[in-house]
Amino acid sequence: MESSAVVLLTHLHFDHAGGATNARREPVFPNATYYVQRRQWEHALHPTEKDARSYRPDDFLPLHERGVLRLLDGNEPVFPHIELLIRNGHTTAE
Repeated sequence: MESSAVVLLTHLHFDHAGGATNARREPVFPNATYYVQRRQWEHALHPTEKDARSYRPDDFLPLHERGVLRLLDGNEPVFPHIELLIRNGHTTAE
């Protein structure tokens, strides 16, 4: 069941995904659906040696384990009348 509360994660570096879970590894917003691009998810699970220190799995793995994380594939619609566009940034997963 999709929730009406939404958290959009641009990528999973600790400075963007940190705070998505609490010290007990629970989603901070337990009734929300969290969204992230599949390429960002895959890169966070298998980062380069250079990027590895930018990821803290406890920030995002519990979201997947609890079934509140939805992976997006590119510029697909998430909400009516709101368009999400991928723009290259500072992660290598773009």
